[in-house]
Amino acid sequence: MESLIYVYRASIRNSLKRSLKKPVTYIYLVLAGCYLTGMLFAMPEMITDMGLDNPKGLVVILSFFTLMTVPMNLLSYAKRRGLVFKNSDVQFVFTSPAAPKLVLLYGQIRQYIMGFVFSLLLAFAGVFWFHVSAWIMVAYFVLAFAVENVLEASMMVLIYGNEGDGEKTAKVIRWCVFGILGILVLFGLYLFYSENASFNIVSLFLNHPFLQMVPLAGWNIAFIRLLLLGPTALNVACTVLYCITAFVLGVLAWKMKCTGAYYEDAMSFAEDYTNVLEKSRKGEAVFLFGKKKKYRKADIVYKGSYAKAIFYRQLLEYKKNRFFIFSPFSLVCLGAGCAIAFFASRNDVDLYGIFVIPGVSAYIAVLFSGYPTKWEKELMNPYTYLIPDTAMKKLWYATLVEHIRAFVDGCLIAVPAGIFLGLNAFQILLCILIHVSIQANRLYLVVFVEAFLGKVLPMLFKRFTKMFLQMFFMGISIAAAVIGTLLINVEAGFVLAILMSGAGTLIAALGASVLFERMESIE
Repeated sequence: MESLIYVYRASIRNSLKRSLKKPVTYIYLVLAGCYLTGMLFAMPEMITDMGLDNPKGLVVILSFFTLMTVPMNLLSYAKRRGLVFKNSDVQFVFTSPAAPKLVLLYGQIRQYIMGFVFSLLLAFAGVFWFHVSAWIMVAYFVLAFAVENVLEASMMVLIYGNEGDGEKTAKVIRWCVFGILGILVLFGLYLFYSENASFNIVSLFLNHPFLQMVPLAGWNIAFIRLLLLGPTALNVACTVLYCITAFVLGVLAWKMKCTGAYYEDAMSFAEDYTNVLEKSRKGEAVFLFGKKKKYRKADIVYKGSYAKAIFYRQLLEYKKNRFFIFSPFSLVCLGAGCAIAFFASRNDVDLYGIFVIPGVSAYIAVLFSGYPTKWEKELMNPYTYLIPDTAMKKLWYATLVEHIRAFVDGCLIAVPAGIFLGLNAFQILLCILIHVSIQANRLYLVVFVEAFLGKVLPMLFKRFTKMFLQMFFMGISIAAAVIGTLLINVEAGFVLAILMSGAGTLIAALGASVLFERMESIE
């Protein structure tokens, strides 16, 4: 055990030394300090304005975070991807004389520390912001942190360390977690259809007694309610079930035989994790979870020459994908369109309800602005710079598939939402074009910022810069839409917004193309 503590302490010390040698670390510290200071002064007022400055408000917030974290943590363990071992752990930790179960706990120690810090901050926030008694928050800090971590650690040991039927156990737990998520979704849909659709449903969902009866996640919420709001028959019964479950799993994990057969899977995952870190430093969107991606057989007829080859090569890649040009982002757009349609069908919408669609499109664009797209990899391909064509044409054909995808995603938002909002075909088309212009603006700002700041700032700062410029151009487009709507009509406002967004996109594209020429000469 002492050897594991030494390795972890040495790794933290070395990471701090490396970080302090980088000037950008001090910039991060200043920004983090400013952010935390601002949150320290703004959060109490925000909580008061939302009516959450009381123990019930704290319970609602904790219930939300519980539903977001507990099922996902259990699912990641069930997929045997919940622990992160680095290559250094493989060399120093796996070869140490420490018991395999202790190695598993070592892999989760980062989560323990983060949970400890979060619970400690939450205890202070509960006393000063939510007006909960100090002794109650101390009890929550000790009991909730201990029981939750015992349960998750026991589950982790039972899944990873089970050398008999570990895969079968993991499969059963996966289906149980999916069942819990299915219960929560069905219950949420029931409330949507049985109550008037509004944001009050979120509070009703989180405070509903049925939620406390959902295994594990719901029992955790019942435990929180018992500690912060006092006992009731329901939360006492569910808390007893929660504690019994944690105790039984802890005993099973303690008595289970474990000789370290999971090391092979952990070593494989360590290699995957290293590859993910390398790709993320280059700005690629990568994921640790999920099965290996499979490709279909496909062919394509190349038409045209020069820079058009980039477009057809990308189109061939998409044809090999199982869902062609559709992606999880398409599901987000479809879900947003259906949500707008649902609320429009249950509530009276005035003339200006049309602005909901571009507002949602803008919000989604900002939310996903940090996620790179397939075409950005063209900048990493040497042959891109060898094609005898202008940089502007290369930029256009490299992003053409993304414009087509943006049009399709815009249809997924605007068509269902527009039908239930009572829009005509021309207004729906304008909403789609606004979505396309917003996404095009995001695409070309990526090249613009990468060309100007690619070797100056780290990836995080470049993403913040892209988000700032994107929101700046959005602000201009919104102002143009308001002016056009007030002076003429809604359609004129939309046309002005599209023109202003298009102008910003053209500026970003021209600037990026000029620097693209310079990048070609340098490369």
